[in-house]
Amino acid sequence: MSKKQVKHESYQDSASVVRYLEEVIDGLNKGHIILTSGSDVVDLEPNGLIQMQINATQRKSRHQLSVKLQWMPKDAAQQEDSEEPLTIKTD
Repeated sequence: MSKKQVKHESYQDSASVVRYLEEVIDGLNKGHIILTSGSDVVDLEPNGLIQMQINATQRKSRHQLSVKLQWMPKDAAQQEDSEEPLTIKTD
């Protein structure tokens, strides 16, 4: 299979970002996410164990939060990761 990729970068207000993230959550719950940008389309089927990486950086002039989700296709073997649990809180 050839590599398919969708890349998108833009400035959005927090309400717009929340709507995008809610769509991702909905897709994770349903096991199907389709991302489209211009003529680029990626059709994903998240399933089984999903590797999650979260990185947060705080600098004087810039704050950053990166979330990466990765999984193997349904027919590939998966391993459980034994990392320490992550805690995420809001005020």
